[in-house]
Order: sequence, then structure tokens, then C-alpha cells
Amino acid sequence: MEYKDFVNALQIYAISIKEFSFKKYEFNLDAIGGFFFKIDSNEVDIIEKTDKKLRLLVPFSFEVADKSEDESDDESDKIFVSHIQFEMSFNLLDVEEIPEGFLEEYKEDRINAIIHPYLRQAISDSLQKANLPPFILPPLEFVSEDMEEDEKEIEES
Repeated sequence: MEYKDFVNALQIYAISIKEFSFKKYEFNLDAIGGFFFKIDSNEVDIIEKTDKKLRLLVPFSFEVADKSEDESDDESDKIFVSHIQFEMSFNLLDVEEIPEGFLEEYKEDRINAIIHPYLRQAISDSLQKANLPPFILPPLEFVSEDMEEDEKEIEES
């Protein structure tokens, strides 16, 4: 089995928020300088793995500060910090066993692209509920080597 066959065999059937924390700091509204969000694929946990199903727990950290450096250590620079934990559930179609390394590669290549729209919505909703000004995360384009190869194959055909 090739990696792209494995990717095609994963069928998402549920994405849910399992944990959500949000902390708002005192700030100057005009001072928003940047934001930072991250997912560490090493922190993605497998909750369940059977011959037909796969469930992953995916943690995100998101921070907005009044300077554009990653993860401000100074509390006075922070505007808000959020930690979100998503659960992703997949059906495995025609996969008897996940080849070694494929799941790790999937966590590094694909999870951000799948979860990002849900993260954007969760952040936007939490800001609105906290009575903070809107902050819309920009849509991002995630491109892996496999995606580039697929695009080349489509262009050639």
C-alpha cells in the first residue's frame, strides 16, 4: 500500500471538541501585534485503533499578543490564550493494517489542514462570547509533497 492509498482510505466521520479553555488578559485594543498557534504532531494521541476505526486526540494552543513573537512569556503582552483539544474519528476503508510510518506522516502532513477551519470557528466564537473584538484567523493553504505530486498528475492527465 502506498501512502496516498492510505490517505484515501481514511474517511472522517466525526470531529468534536473534547476540551476548550480560554483566558482573557487586560489589553489595549489598538496593540494587537500578532498571533501564534501550533499543533505538535508528537502530541497527537491515538485513542482507538482497530481494523475499521481510528480515533485521534489533537491538541492546539492559540495565543494573541501585542507583539509578533511566538509564544510570549510576558503576561503583559498577552491578549488571550486558548487551548483546544479536538477528537477526530475515521473509518478505515479497505485497510487491514496501517503500514509503519503512515500514521505519523499523516499527523504531520494532513491534520493541520483538516482541523484549521474548526479551529478558526472555535476561536471566532469564543471571542464573540467573551465580548472581545472579532479576530478572524486567515485561511491557510497547507501543501505537502504528496499533494503537489497529486496536482502534477492531474495536470498531466
